[in-house]
Amino acid sequence: MKIGRNERCPCGSGAKYKKCCGGSTSTPKFTLPHTQVDRKSALTKLLDYVARELPKEDDAALAEFWGPYLDDDASIDRVLAEHIDGMLDAWLCFDRALGAGDFVVDRALAKLELRTAERAYLLAMKDTCVKLYQVRSTVPGVSVELYDMLDTCVLTVNERTASRTLCKDDRLLARVIARGSSGGAELELGALTISHFLAPSILKEMQDARDRFSQRIEFDVANAVYKTILPNVFQLFIANELDPVLPELQNTDGESLVISSARFVVLAAKPLREALDRAVGVPIEAHGDNEWVWLQEGADGRRTTVGIFRLKGDILELECNSVERAARLHKALDQMVGTHLRHQATTHEDAQSLVREQLRQSPKVADEPQEVLPAHIADALVFDHYARHYKGWVDEPVPALGGMTPREGAKKSSHTARVADLIRGIEGLYQRALKDGITAYDPSWMWAELDLDDETTRAVIVPAHERVFNAFAGLGDASKKAAEAMRMLTGFTDASTTVAPADLMQSLDLRRFFRDGGAIANDTGPAIPACEPYLGLLVNLDLHRRKVFWVDHDLAFLLENTEVDVKEDQVRLPFAFFALVFSDRHTLSIAERLLGRRKADPLCGQILRVATAYIHIKEESRQRTLAVTLAVDALGADLPSLVDFEVPIGSERAFASFLEKLHPEASEVPGLRNTDPETALLRLILNTILFATSADAKTGTATPLFSPRRQQSKGGEPVSESVFNLPGTIDILGIKHLQDLRRAPGGGELLSRFMVRGHWRKPQKHWDDQRLRWIAPYWKGPPLASVIEKAYRLRGEE
Repeated sequence: MKIGRNERCPCGSGAKYKKCCGGSTSTPKFTLPHTQVDRKSALTKLLDYVARELPKEDDAALAEFWGPYLDDDASIDRVLAEHIDGMLDAWLCFDRALGAGDFVVDRALAKLELRTAERAYLLAMKDTCVKLYQVRSTVPGVSVELYDMLDTCVLTVNERTASRTLCKDDRLLARVIARGSSGGAELELGALTISHFLAPSILKEMQDARDRFSQRIEFDVANAVYKTILPNVFQLFIANELDPVLPELQNTDGESLVISSARFVVLAAKPLREALDRAVGVPIEAHGDNEWVWLQEGADGRRTTVGIFRLKGDILELECNSVERAARLHKALDQMVGTHLRHQATTHEDAQSLVREQLRQSPKVADEPQEVLPAHIADALVFDHYARHYKGWVDEPVPALGGMTPREGAKKSSHTARVADLIRGIEGLYQRALKDGITAYDPSWMWAELDLDDETTRAVIVPAHERVFNAFAGLGDASKKAAEAMRMLTGFTDASTTVAPADLMQSLDLRRFFRDGGAIANDTGPAIPACEPYLGLLVNLDLHRRKVFWVDHDLAFLLENTEVDVKEDQVRLPFAFFALVFSDRHTLSIAERLLGRRKADPLCGQILRVATAYIHIKEESRQRTLAVTLAVDALGADLPSLVDFEVPIGSERAFASFLEKLHPEASEVPGLRNTDPETALLRLILNTILFATSADAKTGTATPLFSPRRQQSKGGEPVSESVFNLPGTIDILGIKHLQDLRRAPGGGELLSRFMVRGHWRKPQKHWDDQRLRWIAPYWKGPPLASVIEKAYRLRGEE
């Protein structure tokens, strides 16, 4: 784009181009067609032009866009109304043809005085249209990966705000500009989140319109069609907001879902009980003294509950979920025990109407606090339920796959995309539960189970310290120089010296860094408040030459299932200050649940990519404490969130007893697994420390499992001077048995009966190597059946 030398510089400085980015002695900085300043001013001029010159067109567009729902706009909440207004303004200016066949933007470009960059923005917007997208993944505060459901392609849009609130598998009606002020694709002027029930109707409306026009016109008119039919699509959306669309609800017999209840007066209770208990020719099972379940066997051999009988005094109640089943069971009951009963009444309630009514009702504030299950009980029950449900789901026929199971569909190229969509949908439910602060079950294990590509594993994993160093210009050098100066001080020892945060400002290099501003990358303003929480971690890590352990995925799972039956005074650190890096989903999902309880945390409800634990020993007033700071990161715009733990050491008390006292209520209910995330993370970190110093650890300087692009210092040396990989050799097949069993029906009980949790064995006094030995979790008794178990060397040792 050619820019006149006397025009305003498009960088937004306000100076002429020749005296700014276009100066002969300066390096041109401007490479974008417009800035945010240009965008805002262009839209202001455009909408002012509409209000001044085209008021009738404005009113006509409003009526056309809203259609029969124009009088209902007052019932829409403020935030949604702002998005709708943005979408309406864009449609009026860039999509809706005027009487002469031109557009509002064409007239504005011809009549208004516009800077070059403003003109470039308006021309780019003229090429856009609203389409339907599926959210594939998000990088909070940075970007959203969208799947174009009409043109079946994937694109990434730079988006700061929506990327923090959207969840995987959300559906969006949105306008995307190919190149915005960020230099990449961006969402523009209003995006509407579409319910999953409504999305198929909108998709069909847009596809049908495109197909109709394509048959009449030879060239591609897709964008023109989408511009034309936007009011129709919007009215589908607003109708659903006012009266939610629901799918047709059916039972397993294909009958409309209707809650049907029949009441019978019992004439003779004893013979009735005997007849139901001893029913011949019909599958009836007694559930307690006063309840019977009527079962039906399907073509696949599975048994389904079709009706429930409950005896309440002299009344027998029948409940089922369709009118047809109610009629069939009533007739069968008459034939079997009709002489002992007299029919009193039958009622039917449409399940769809009940659900719609619930969706219409706005949340009401309770007069008194509602009693809910404690978090530890809810977590244990939900995990057990969903673990069993989804373990079975992958091998059950799914209507959306034409009766195939997800495992079968994943093996067929024609069904792979649909199976992946189903898993994304389940992951979306998980992420929404995290955002709402309710119990959430992570289903991400399904990708590996079904041998499918999980897009989230493609991200480059960067430990927290490298993220902070990269975010603050000059901080890496300042930290390294401060550490070098501290190592020269009298009394420094590699074995134990660490620097307290309060003493950091004694470093001239750090004071100079703060004095010079240390601005955060891609932002403006002082960096002091933002980097201060990490400063002690960074300098102490540099002080001990950045010792970092990358923990293998399978090792992390096994160590989290290992008892910390070691006395506090037996802990030994491999270095005075070091870091552990976890990138496995098992660890990250625990951390996600922990952050889900911290609603004010910017990473609450986000999918995490890496967790880095920084560890050292503090000694204060003769009290030794293991200090752990866990930095969890979604690798988005927000820097890692920090969670601090302190574990007393030095006594003969076992770590296990300390963990039990952290949240004792989580272990009090018999038969329920302790699912507290804080306890689980601490147990994993403690076991990893013990493993790193045990006789089993075969560590060595190596490349991490997920190698980040190494930041170079001025001397050319990599940031991490010592990187270690854990572990050595692990029995892959045994791990898969343990992971599968946890998700199986009754898996928790089987694990407790037949699996020995990992534990630690003390060395014998006569052994040369006096380090602890790790006994990994294993099965009681001989190996399973005739399976030949083979030890595989993992990626970290290849």
